[in-house]
Amino acid sequence: MCLDYDGNLLDACIITLLAALKNAQLPKVTINKETDLPEVDMQHKRHLQINKHPVASSFAVFDDEVIIVDPTTEEESLATALITAVTDEDNQLCTFHKPGGSSLLAEKLQDCVSRAVTRNREINKLIDKVTESKRSSK
Repeated sequence: MCLDYDGNLLDACIITLLAALKNAQLPKVTINKETDLPEVDMQHKRHLQINKHPVASSFAVFDDEVIIVDPTTEEESLATALITAVTDEDNQLCTFHKPGGSSLLAEKLQDCVSRAVTRNREINKLIDKVTESKRSSK
């Protein structure tokens, strides 16, 4: 359920998915040799091993000069171009999406990727802080 949509639903969904995966725990499952049926041990759980931590960062471009990170719906509607860059914790660009709009210089596109890398670090630190807090409160 979406309580409020004010731009960048993709960003929020990817962050939420990443946080949920980092927080997920799977119970220990063994196969009973006599019955060949699985037995689930809910007392012994382990966290998933997440190998990549992608974060989406959306940008709105105005007049081919001003770039706003995490634009609102109104800012998106007024922008001359929209960009979404997804990066991982290794500073690698996973995907880059620019659906039409005005053309941009390579320097502006690289600026968006650099900002997305920085935002990835910030978001992952925040997710780690929250999940660690949740684990220690149990």
